[in-house]
Amino acid sequence: MRGVILRAFQLVAAYALPFAVAALLVELHRKLTDTPEAEASSGMYAFGDALLLLVLLAIGTAVGTIASRRIWRPESSGWRWLTRVAAMIVAAGLVLATWLWI
Repeated sequence: MRGVILRAFQLVAAYALPFAVAALLVELHRKLTDTPEAEASSGMYAFGDALLLLVLLAIGTAVGTIASRRIWRPESSGWRWLTRVAAMIVAAGLVLATWLWI
C-alpha cells in the first residue's frame, strides 16, 4: 500500500511541476514585456500569454504522461488504458497548441 501512495504522489508531482514551471515562465514573459505598447494592447498580450501557457503545459504534461506510464506499469491493465487516454489528450493538446501558435 505504501508503494501505491508513493507512486500516486509521484504522479501528482509529474503534473504539478510542469504547471508551476509554465506559470513561472509566463509570469517572467509578462514582466519582460511590460511596456507602454503592452499596456495599450493588453488584450492581445493577454491572449498571447494564454497561448504560451497552453503550449508550455502541453509540453510539460507530455513528460508527466510518459512518467505516469513508467510509474504505473506494474499495475493492472486499467492503468495502462488510463495512461493511453491521457497520452491522447496530451497529443490533442499539442496539436491544438501548435495550430493556435502558427
